[in-house]
Amino acid sequence: MSDSSPIRVFVCHLFEKHPDYLRVFEYLESRDKFLYRNVSDPELLPPGGKEALKDELRMQIKAAEVLVLPVSIYEQNRDLVAFQMYSGMLLYPVWRMVFSLSQIQKSLASLDRVIEMLGLEREENTGAVRPPEKIADLTIKNLSFAYREGQPVLSRISLNMRPSRIYAVVGESGIGKTTLIDLLCRFYAPQAGMIRLNGLDVRDYDLDQYRRMIAIVTQDAILFDGTVRENLFAGDGGASDRELRQILTAADAADFINELPQGLDTLIGERGFRLSGGQKTRLTLARALARGAPILVLDEATAHLDTLSEQRIRRHLKQLKRNRIVIIITHRLTTVTHADEILVLKKGGIEARGNHRTLLAKSPTYRRLWRAQ
Repeated sequence: MSDSSPIRVFVCHLFEKHPDYLRVFEYLESRDKFLYRNVSDPELLPPGGKEALKDELRMQIKAAEVLVLPVSIYEQNRDLVAFQMYSGMLLYPVWRMVFSLSQIQKSLASLDRVIEMLGLEREENTGAVRPPEKIADLTIKNLSFAYREGQPVLSRISLNMRPSRIYAVVGESGIGKTTLIDLLCRFYAPQAGMIRLNGLDVRDYDLDQYRRMIAIVTQDAILFDGTVRENLFAGDGGASDRELRQILTAADAADFINELPQGLDTLIGERGFRLSGGQKTRLTLARALARGAPILVLDEATAHLDTLSEQRIRRHLKQLKRNRIVIIITHRLTTVTHADEILVLKKGGIEARGNHRTLLAKSPTYRRLWRAQ
């Protein structure tokens, strides 16, 4: 920086190393003339132009004063400034230590979950038979199950299911509806009775291949951070463009997907946070249909849907049930009025079975649930 710099001269003046204050104003005049030399004709300046230039230079001098003010304060309050500096140097390591302790606690909690997962027993694959490509029948015979001894959840449940039909299981909360599906998927083993597929105990089939025959849509949509297309085929399914259009229409998902910015290639975010609850449900339903599994389970799948969407899906399910066994678990009886057979569970057993009209006549539990809708 040159000696004629206003900041340098002003700093010297504050520290009384160069008390000749007039040098600042001499520089101001020279700077003023320098600016005028860059104007072809000073008379062409607008009214007040010369004063505006002088004001600009005075602002530079004031800026210099602001810049040196902290240095002046430091010279007058050395102990206070030193205390503040050392306090900052001390507090930062303390903050880092507290933050590290918080991270360690979170890591220990995660470690406990990892150890718990590693300690789980591997599922026993008791079968080696390859499941059939087509289902003739699925039979539940005298099935009983209890999470705790002496407290049965299901007791002597029997049901024969055939393809191209819709079956519904209804009842009050905690009665064992979802437990029945867990047993069907072999998440648990029954204490009594058995489940047969094409006449063979399901425990004789290869576990992984058997589960691939079942597609489940739950109330809580499970989606991944990716595009609509990637989520749609996450179940190892594949479909032609024509089949895909039919699937999206059946799931009542075609319209909202077409309205997305990039259609099927639109990113939906972690757990599908860019979609509404109903849109996520319809997308997971479309994914289940895209798998082409011969057994389709809807466990409270329509809970987040509005009435019109539910009606459209119900209408399309009548077409898509061909060569499929469709099982619906729900509290909303309006969802199952079209079902071919409805099971009403009560206290772990089957109180009644039949279609909607039959149950309204002979099942007190079904009639009470229907009136409560």
